[in-house]
Amino acid sequence: MRESNPVPWPLINLTLTPRTEDALERLHTALRILAAEDERLQISSLAPAEIQLGGVSEDHLDAAVDALRRVHGVEVMCPAPTVAFRETIARPMEVECRQRVGNSMLSLTIRVEPTASLSVTVSGEAVSLGAGDAVALREGIEYAVGNGPGWGLPVAGVAITVLAAETLGDPVAVRRVAETATREAIERGGIVLIEPILSVTVTAPDAVSALVVADLVRRRGQDVVRRQDGAASVVEADVPLINLMGYRNSLREISGGLATLTSRYARYRPAPPHLDDDPPPVAAMALRA
Repeated sequence: MRESNPVPWPLINLTLTPRTEDALERLHTALRILAAEDERLQISSLAPAEIQLGGVSEDHLDAAVDALRRVHGVEVMCPAPTVAFRETIARPMEVECRQRVGNSMLSLTIRVEPTASLSVTVSGEAVSLGAGDAVALREGIEYAVGNGPGWGLPVAGVAITVLAAETLGDPVAVRRVAETATREAIERGGIVLIEPILSVTVTAPDAVSALVVADLVRRRGQDVVRRQDGAASVVEADVPLINLMGYRNSLREISGGLATLTSRYARYRPAPPHLDDDPPPVAAMALRA
């Protein structure tokens, strides 16, 4: 049995719109109840009549939408979900950014380094800065890591250190130079697109186990293991979440409805080069269609 890791954030998101205008308040109420019952669900508003629902897998979101309909009587419209890709860096990088403000020069030196965790840490931002400039500096850095320079995705797995700063007490300029320096450092550090991986366990009749293995490999499954469990076979694999779109239906066809499926978050890993060609949310929708 593979070890389960904590889920860092919603791995997959779905935009919900009520089918009728008068159902919006009931949708909000129902989602609050579902989120209270399942802490893995995350809810955020995109527009007055649009709500983003985040979860850990396609099945997880499908179950929530089904509960909205069956338990709470709320019908919703929803397009294909999008997978939570992230950007990170390949190597450490140090950058000095200068910007002229009037007759003086604003200077900022930062260093970015890849880390083993998915968090983003910022240190040293109070060096030689007044309170207002320190706040503006952090805001600029946070905006840059929330909108990465590669695909506009959040940045993960990076430690940012402010090494030196010379400022003029101009928070607007400080924020701008902090954002510019952070984006430049990330770009020069080699942007890497990373994707969520799920550990999948399939229990199926032995007669179809070879088909199960082949299908998981086709879906870019790695570390595939097959073992006997009585008259059944248990197949385990680590599979990119984006390639698991529609997998339950495929498994039902392969096994005649006799297979069972469980999945859990494993980790993030670099995505293959062909996914770099399109923004990841577009790729996710294409695979779901």
